[in-house]
Amino acid sequence: MIDNKVHFEEKGQNAEGIIRLVLKGLLPVVLVFSGLALLYLNLSGWSIILGLPMLVIGSVFIIYTYDDIFQKRIEPIRGALTNCIVCGKPTPIIAGVDKGKTVCHKCQELGR
Repeated sequence: MIDNKVHFEEKGQNAEGIIRLVLKGLLPVVLVFSGLALLYLNLSGWSIILGLPMLVIGSVFIIYTYDDIFQKRIEPIRGALTNCIVCGKPTPIIAGVDKGKTVCHKCQELGR
C-alpha cells in the first residue's frame, strides 16, 4: 500500500510538471501569434503600440523558455541501469549489448 501511495504522488508531481511545462511553452507562442495577428490587421496605431511589443516579448520568452526546457536533465528509466566497465558509474542498459560490456557515454567520448 505504501508503494502505491508513493507511485501516485510521483504521478501527481509528473502531471503537475507537464502542465507547467505546457503552459510555460504555450504563453510565448500565444504572444507571438497575437502580435502577428495585430500587425496583420493593420489597425492604425494599435498594431504598432501592441502588436510589435507582443511579437518581441513573445520571441524573447520563446528563446528563454525553450532553452530552459532543453537544459533540463532527463533521468534514465529506473531499474534499467548497469555499471560502466571503465568508470563504474550507473549507465542505462543498451539493447543488444551485454551488461558486462556496457560503457557510459562520457567514456565513449573520451575513447577509453
